[in-house]
Amino acid sequence: MKLHEGDVERFWVRGLRSLPDGQPCYLLDGPDGFSTLLPEKYYRNYGIETGHPMECKVSRINCNGKVFLEPMHPVYSIGKSYEFNILERQLFSDNECEFTAIAIKDSSSDIHLVVMPGKFENEYISCRVHSIRKGQIKLVTDSSDVHRDASDDHGLILLFRCAGVFRISETEAYHVFHYQKLRFAFLSFRYFLPNQFKPGSLTDMMACYSKRNQGIQLEPIHPMYQPSMVYPFRYDSIVEDHDILRGFKRFIRVKDAEENFYNVPVMGLKYKGFTPGQSVYCRVRSYRNGKPIFEIDQLLISRSFQGK
Repeated sequence: MKLHEGDVERFWVRGLRSLPDGQPCYLLDGPDGFSTLLPEKYYRNYGIETGHPMECKVSRINCNGKVFLEPMHPVYSIGKSYEFNILERQLFSDNECEFTAIAIKDSSSDIHLVVMPGKFENEYISCRVHSIRKGQIKLVTDSSDVHRDASDDHGLILLFRCAGVFRISETEAYHVFHYQKLRFAFLSFRYFLPNQFKPGSLTDMMACYSKRNQGIQLEPIHPMYQPSMVYPFRYDSIVEDHDILRGFKRFIRVKDAEENFYNVPVMGLKYKGFTPGQSVYCRVRSYRNGKPIFEIDQLLISRSFQGK
């Protein structure tokens, strides 16, 4: 029996094993003798027990045939709505719109940020489970339109206005942005400086789609690296990731004129032809948490070798 993305199958938990790096994993047996490992750290509150069956969804199959599973959540189901108590809220208002930023907590104590139009004063809010990945749920308000393919928005650039700061606790705060009354973004102080954006200021943001996260993350355009543009770097070394669970990955480590280092996926390129200090041309593919993500493809290889 061949597994396909989206399939839900029954697996039996044979026990808990430790990988060479010390990471504990569940050993699962599936249909037709298929066996795999499931990281324990993401599912500690699932009540998984040795010798018992569990339903798992095939969330992804990568290009190497590696199968990634997502156990069915013990509390939440995708597509269903649940009521959540409100942890914190803050009203934002300017000449364009008025909305309430809301922080809620799920059964695993993970915090989620949502937005309601106008002044929202209810003690609880109803949200729908949009997706589940690595034991973490993604919530949207019941009125949100997330049924269309989010990947269609990848690369879309819109001008957002900073509404202010939403502080959840002494250690957690976010810059809040809105594009008219249609889209909202939260940028964590963990990745962006507290004084990096001023209320009322305008910032270009790009919709960055992640297949792994099955959704869009709004990211500000990097001041040095513009989307889809090609920039020269210097080759430094090869980086190899031998993660047993995620599979083997190889990157080219490059540096820019400011001595900033970036790992760029090799993606089947003849990486052995690169030498230290050689010019390498990389294109800005996306952004993540304020940092650019680069790629190098076959069309740029010849230019890279000409710069040796």
